[in-house]
Amino acid sequence: MFRISTTLTISLSLACLTISLLFAAQVLGFLPNETEMIMHGRGQISELIAVQCSTAVARSDRILLQSSVNTAVERNADLISARVVKSTGEMVAAAEPSALDLSRLDLVEIPIVSDNVQWGVVEMRFRPLALTGIRSWLTSRPIRLSSFVFSVCLIGFCWYLRRVLKHLDPSKVVPNRLRTTLDTLTEGLVVLDDDLQIVLSNEAFAKHVRSTVDDLQGKHMGDFDWIETDETCEMLPWERCV
Repeated sequence: MFRISTTLTISLSLACLTISLLFAAQVLGFLPNETEMIMHGRGQISELIAVQCSTAVARSDRILLQSSVNTAVERNADLISARVVKSTGEMVAAAEPSALDLSRLDLVEIPIVSDNVQWGVVEMRFRPLALTGIRSWLTSRPIRLSSFVFSVCLIGFCWYLRRVLKHLDPSKVVPNRLRTTLDTLTEGLVVLDDDLQIVLSNEAFAKHVRSTVDDLQGKHMGDFDWIETDETCEMLPWERCV
C-alpha cells in the first residue's frame, strides 16, 4: 500500500499555503495587474498613433499617413490592424493582414480632429485580452506563476524538512524510565519511520552494529551490511512491518 510520508504531507501543506497567500495578494492588489498594465500600454500606443495621423492629416500627406499605420503595426506585436477612416466612411490608410477576423479582436477608436471638426477616426485592433479555452487559461501568466512557485516551494520544503527532521532527537521526548527499560533488553530493538530510518534504538542493537545510540539516529536500515540467510524471502523483516 502506497503511503505519503510525513515530510511530503507537510511540504504539500506549506506549498498550498504559499499559493493561497499568493492569490490573496493578487486579490488585494499587492501584485501588479497584468490586464491593467497592458491596457495602459495600449492607451499610450493609441495616443501616439493618433498624434502621428493627425499631423499627417493636417499636412494632407497620405504617404505619411500610410507610413504611420504601417510602422505602428510592424513595431507592436499586440497591434494586429490599424485603419484611418474619414467621417464619410472612406478608408484612407490601412495596415492589416489578409483574411482578418475583426470580430475576435479588441477595438480601440480615437478621433482625429482637424480645424475643430472631427475629420475621422483611427481604428486599432489588438489581440484579445479575454482568454478562451482551457489551454489559454493554463498558459496565462497567473497560472504559470502559481505553478512555478508551487513546484519550487514543494521541492524546497521537502529538502529542508528532510534535513531538519533527520537531526531532531526523538530520545528527548522519551522518558528516562522507558529508555532504561529498552536498554535492559538483551535483544536489539529499533523504531523506524515510514522511510525506514532509525528514530530510536537501544544499546543492544547499537553494540550489535558497532555504533552508538546517538550515531544510529537518522540512519537507514539498508545502510548496514546485513547477511541474507533466507534467499526465498522477498522482503526484509522491517519492510514487512512498516
